[in-house]
Amino acid sequence: MEPRHYKYWPKHLPKRLTIPSTTLWYNLEVAAARYPDRAITVFYDSRLSYAEFLRQAQALVGYLQRHCGVKKGDRILLDMQNSPQFMLAYYAILRADAVVVPVSPMNVTEELEHYLGDSGARVALIAQELFGQIRPLLGKGLDHVIVATYSDYLTETTSITLPQLLKAPRQKFSEPGVVSCRRIASPTDTSISFPTRPAPRSCATDLKAISARRRARCQPRPTASANPLPPGSCARSDHRLGEYGLAAAKWSGDPVPRG
Repeated sequence: MEPRHYKYWPKHLPKRLTIPSTTLWYNLEVAAARYPDRAITVFYDSRLSYAEFLRQAQALVGYLQRHCGVKKGDRILLDMQNSPQFMLAYYAILRADAVVVPVSPMNVTEELEHYLGDSGARVALIAQELFGQIRPLLGKGLDHVIVATYSDYLTETTSITLPQLLKAPRQKFSEPGVVSCRRIASPTDTSISFPTRPAPRSCATDLKAISARRRARCQPRPTASANPLPPGSCARSDHRLGEYGLAAAKWSGDPVPRG
């Protein structure tokens, strides 16, 4: 007998999914090979192609591995608004065999300190307007910060009203261990190397993303530990992330039959 909710299920949507066994990074490589000039992001009318996205992500992977010393299983904090840089950072962290620790841009310094200590992250990718919140933590377990400026990816004129934080020009940072994401992605920067290890093609069950529980100010701080996960954390493997992406695409991307 079918579940009762099946009679309400949209007829154009499948009830079961076949999940690919390939990694998210490999799926990106395939898409870039098949559709190099097609846009992977449209950010306020500014388009970024699959081929360019892949190139920039590879450069970021190389920087994480060679300059930041990122190794398999390392946690990396990701703190920025939805943007092309968020996607680049996410894919690059996966490709570096590290673990994404995404946090809310609304977090203040005390909360970021908790997430860094709890996850063991010593590298962070953060938006420019949020850098002031993480600056006090440099040298206190946080060794490297890569700063993203949203306006770097506003390459076309648009009729859409832009929030001020998106229009802000790129700033210069003099603190040790701090670098602009744009410098890493720049094709003229010959000091940036590509990944140090080949990318796996098949999906593994290795941990790839952690969504840690927000710490209430009135609660005692949990024991800082990179592994095992603190109570309340949400852990996801590469395969599970791919499953979510496929399900979202099927649910929102397939056209609804007409007539």
